[in-house]
Amino acid sequence: MMSFRTFFYSVLMVSSFIALQSCSCTKQPVSPLINALKWSVTFGDAGVDGGQSILRASDGHYIVAGTKTVAGKLKQGLIAKLDKESGAVLWTEVFGGAGDESISKIIQIPTGYAFLGSTTSFGGTLFYVGKTGFDGKTNWTTVCGNASAGSYPGD
Repeated sequence: MMSFRTFFYSVLMVSSFIALQSCSCTKQPVSPLINALKWSVTFGDAGVDGGQSILRASDGHYIVAGTKTVAGKLKQGLIAKLDKESGAVLWTEVFGGAGDESISKIIQIPTGYAFLGSTTSFGGTLFYVGKTGFDGKTNWTTVCGNASAGSYPGD
């Protein structure tokens, strides 16, 4: 005897198959998530740039963190604040030295934002940790780890 769940899934699969068969090849079904998109923003120029972390700040705006390519090859850590309504960039801060930097995680703390990433500016790959104010301005950064070991949690 077929259970209700099996029957329901069978009907759902057949209905989906019929709907796909009757769908025009020139128009694909649109995801409800795509229809809900209010805005998008793109950072970067030539090179490989990438977002790694996003959070909704206590003021409702969005804080994004990741990597930005500078001078065509050098990677620097990037933090940006985006307007909650339009996605407009409210401010950006770039972090880094002579090597490659990446910010992989950002959190809000009572006095601003704290971030964690990696750096190769000091030989090997090291932890890169920092704190900013709510305006994105750097309060402090530091590196931790053993450059000769060449490891960081993302490896």
